[in-house]
Amino acid sequence: MRPTKWKAADCDVILKKIKLRLHTWASRHLSYAGRTQLITSVLLGLRNYQMNIFLLPQSIVKEVDKLCLWFLWGNNGTRSNFHLASWSKVYLPKALGGLGFGEGAKWNKAMLAKYIWTISHQQETLWVKWINTVYLKGQCFWHYQLKADSSWYWRNLCHIRDVFTQKDIDDAGSQGTFKICMFYKRIIHQDQVKYHHFVWNRMSVPKHHFIIWQAVNDNLLTRDHLQRVLLHLDSYLCSVCGQTEENHDHLFFNCDFSQQVVHLIQVWVGCNWPLRFNDWTKWIKDMRNGVKAAIVAAVFSATIYYIWLNRNSCIFNRSSYRVNVIVDMIKRDIVYRVSCFTQKKMKENERIFVRKMCSL
Repeated sequence: MRPTKWKAADCDVILKKIKLRLHTWASRHLSYAGRTQLITSVLLGLRNYQMNIFLLPQSIVKEVDKLCLWFLWGNNGTRSNFHLASWSKVYLPKALGGLGFGEGAKWNKAMLAKYIWTISHQQETLWVKWINTVYLKGQCFWHYQLKADSSWYWRNLCHIRDVFTQKDIDDAGSQGTFKICMFYKRIIHQDQVKYHHFVWNRMSVPKHHFIIWQAVNDNLLTRDHLQRVLLHLDSYLCSVCGQTEENHDHLFFNCDFSQQVVHLIQVWVGCNWPLRFNDWTKWIKDMRNGVKAAIVAAVFSATIYYIWLNRNSCIFNRSSYRVNVIVDMIKRDIVYRVSCFTQKKMKENERIFVRKMCSL
């Protein structure tokens, strides 16, 4: 245990390691999905290693959060890229509508809450025995009165205990272990979104996840959104067909190009979905579980991704893909992805459906 309070200078090593990696990645052309994976597995891993033991200074926690989000949206400190998803939403767990980063201050307390659970459940560890001998001396941890001469670390644990209820701590335990993610979701007090199974579907190609997450939340930078933030453009019409103002509903469902793509894909899959944005978002919330539903979700995610890819090509490359080219790219991604799951346990009708798709 550390007897004195941590200062920001004590944590500079965390920021230095994160900035070193960001400098290495800065010159690479990474997709949003790639950046998300690097943040989750590398940058937050550096943060969580220390948070697993200590309550970090708030200035350090906020700086780490800022560096991660700057990297996600492609900011470099002097140039800020525009985005619609708020920081508070990005940090939510995936089941609650975010990307699962974990807001720094709350995540730190959630990680330290496991020690409170360990003490209150009298786990057979040397550390718990030491706590009982030095501090508790047979008292119940939840009724223990903090002494003035207690160490800084022990005071922090007691303060964290006072923030949460015993029920919150106990409910996060399962099969003899403390589930940090489960506890974090409980302390956020946010309703679960119904679309997260669709967006983060295991059958979908990983690079499609981020785009479909933005599309479901109406957060892609279509021209109607750019107009609302008073960003001047030469035209606010659809960059693909040039007939109507570009928004999510038009781009993915009403544009002539998109309708041709969607029709051919629906024929291929043998499944139809609503062709209006609001109806579509309701449809994905009501989707059932199962292999066939997962494949349909993966197909639609790929369709949204490649329609968006073509839209960006029209803007930045001044050229549009042909409909059959987009359809072939969607089929290729889905067939490769579905083939990875052919060895999984499936019902006979599901296996027939998979074989039929892979044979086309």
